[in-house]
Amino acid sequence: MVTLAEHYQAFKNDRLNQLILNIRRFRAAQLRVMLADGTEMDVETFNKEVWVLGDAYLGNEKIDVYQLDHERDVDKISELEDALQNQTLTYKGNAMWGSGTRVFGSMLKDDDDKIDLIQDALAILNEEAYNPAEKALQIQKIKGFGPNISTGLVMVFHPEQFMIYNEKSKEACRLIYGETDNLADFQQYMQQLKEDLHIEDFLELDFFLYSWLRNESGRSDNQMAFPFSNIFANEKEAQWAFDFIADVMGKLGINSSDDERLSMTYRRNMNGIHVNFCHWIILGVYRSGDLRIPLFRKYEGFQQIERIDSFAQKENEPEVSGFRCSIDQLNDEILEALDETLIFIGERFSHYSKSPFRVHHLSKLAHAVFKPETRPQLLQEGIVDHEENRKIPGIVNYWIFQGNSNVFDVIGHLKEEGVQPWTINAHQNKIKPDDKVIVWMTGAESGCYALGTVVSGVYEIEAGDYKCDLEIDWKLIENPIMKEETKEEEALQNLKVGNQGTNFQATQEEYEVMVQLAEAKVQTTSQNPEYTIEDLQAETGMVAVKVKRWLRSLHRKGQAILYGPPGTGKTYMAEKMAKHLIGGNDGFYEIVQFHPAYAYEDFIQGIRPEKTEDGLDYPLKDGRFLGFCQRAKRKEGNCVLIIDEINRANISRVFGELMFLLEYREQKMSLAGGEELSIPPNVKIIGTMNTADRSIAIMDNALRRRFAFLSLSPNYDILRNYHQKDIEGLISTLQAINRQIGDANFELGISFFLMENLDEELEDIWRMEIEPYLEEYFFDQPDKTEMFRWEQVKDRLQV
Repeated sequence: MVTLAEHYQAFKNDRLNQLILNIRRFRAAQLRVMLADGTEMDVETFNKEVWVLGDAYLGNEKIDVYQLDHERDVDKISELEDALQNQTLTYKGNAMWGSGTRVFGSMLKDDDDKIDLIQDALAILNEEAYNPAEKALQIQKIKGFGPNISTGLVMVFHPEQFMIYNEKSKEACRLIYGETDNLADFQQYMQQLKEDLHIEDFLELDFFLYSWLRNESGRSDNQMAFPFSNIFANEKEAQWAFDFIADVMGKLGINSSDDERLSMTYRRNMNGIHVNFCHWIILGVYRSGDLRIPLFRKYEGFQQIERIDSFAQKENEPEVSGFRCSIDQLNDEILEALDETLIFIGERFSHYSKSPFRVHHLSKLAHAVFKPETRPQLLQEGIVDHEENRKIPGIVNYWIFQGNSNVFDVIGHLKEEGVQPWTINAHQNKIKPDDKVIVWMTGAESGCYALGTVVSGVYEIEAGDYKCDLEIDWKLIENPIMKEETKEEEALQNLKVGNQGTNFQATQEEYEVMVQLAEAKVQTTSQNPEYTIEDLQAETGMVAVKVKRWLRSLHRKGQAILYGPPGTGKTYMAEKMAKHLIGGNDGFYEIVQFHPAYAYEDFIQGIRPEKTEDGLDYPLKDGRFLGFCQRAKRKEGNCVLIIDEINRANISRVFGELMFLLEYREQKMSLAGGEELSIPPNVKIIGTMNTADRSIAIMDNALRRRFAFLSLSPNYDILRNYHQKDIEGLISTLQAINRQIGDANFELGISFFLMENLDEELEDIWRMEIEPYLEEYFFDQPDKTEMFRWEQVKDRLQV
């Protein structure tokens, strides 16, 4: 068995370990100088230079030294060694410990309160009357300073006398000496270990024990492939994490990796897994057994957890925050609080159908969550990292499209509706459809004014003039993310903006943080107004029970047809139903009119003539439905297509492959042009059908099986509610006409009479719309038409 001393010798002989140790000592020396006068410290400097673990810098290149690999990064290790020796290396952060949150005192709103606490802690740190242990205990009493940061700062100031006291160092102490939760005993054990191993200082001992735990003690049985070997201590921990994720997702109604509300991604540097539900990062599973979980902020007082951040929410909602805890700290109390919070989260996103992070989704990883039998192979084979993914078709890249407000009207361009072309001056061979874009404007009002999705390849307008088409997902021109705001986010400190040029690469993390900021900005503007069942009932006169039944049918089938005689408000009702379905989310609805000449090429895809400089060309063009689905895929909320007078076209010919997909919505079909057709789960279809044109009884049985059919007959209460006066004479006359017609498919509806100045228009409506309809229907019974001529009924209409 390898002894601890032998482990230490291997540690000393490792080139990368010695580089990191020298960086720790280099940074500790800098911090001692920086923190010697606490009165000169400000909150921003403390956050960037002391609070976070941070990164090394070679010029503008940021490097996480703890993620370097002995074999893969040999050249980078040499560069860092040279920079350290030549004193050209820069480090931002403490280089020794992480603090869990991006900033100090995230629960405090006032920077004056924060700086008072920071300066109190630094005053104690510099107080010569206290010994190191007393300093640590005194600093720990200050709000915002836990044992990790308080003992870490003391170790920086007294590296030969005092050891940081955190979860990792305590775990090592337990493994070597047995259980101890007493700071004095812990320091005594660590002093003894330092002497036994002949270690120079506690900066070295802390890093050695961290490496020992990571590479030996906790991972002696770790035969997993990258990145799982970098995330989990062993396969048992990985299996627990997958089960935990599956349990949480199940409570949110997700039981399959195909559910588009779910997105599973790797954390930056591949040292963790993020689980996104709709717009929120619900779970994080990180190296060293750390978890991120969502809880109501009211649970902030739990001793075992630390609040990290808050989610973007509406003002009237109970606040939910992200909390950090370790796997072994989870207890029944925390799990009960988690279950309570998940109920709220599930209800909050009940109208969402897709996560905006779905484009980053690692389906193979998610599949293992819900299919335990696939996990052993996945853990042994791993999944390629994001840098490899960038070379694989279907993997998303991230970009900044930048415009100078003095040269280009960025805001005016963004005000244009629909897909817009954007200039591309760099990376023409890399920008591709589905890539994500941060639209940035420089100048006096510098900031992010939109987030979008590339929907075309790069094309050349004329020699050297390259464009690509961009669809805007978040339009922020009324409330942009200003440059000053990005400075508060650690992940955006190296955002490549403000330099000369128009197109720059961004990172997935930068884009995701921008999405979080954008959601907060557009919380009240990007969502459609709420339109409740009660609103729908009030405007249509429909009974709420019936409306709810219709909506359930539409959700169950995915498509429905409103049918009835002329003038019953079918299109009106379809629009109101669509308005309800998209209410409170970012969806949309459109109306398409079918007619006898409407064809498959118009609706799905086909070759269409197009005039060019050389004459006519015949390109393959997407039809109305294919384009609708492509736009719907970029939305989270419901998207509704209303097909007005659906029965006036030859439906089977127009739909083509869609007939199959309406019944098997989870499937895909290949089109003749090579593309695949699928119906996004957030797409609903509402057709309207005039039964006076064609009875539903003679419709294709296959079509009838695929749609829910919702009957709409004349509703006279709508007339009463609309006019708010005595119109019983008109209603009784309409009822008399419909009794004479005697066929529900041909009854006379009420929409002819839904207008404010009905008393002025009624005679014209009757003579030019009602009488012609009756003449046509009673063509062989003219006496019945004569019964309802204007001259016969005008006295009893009473409007």
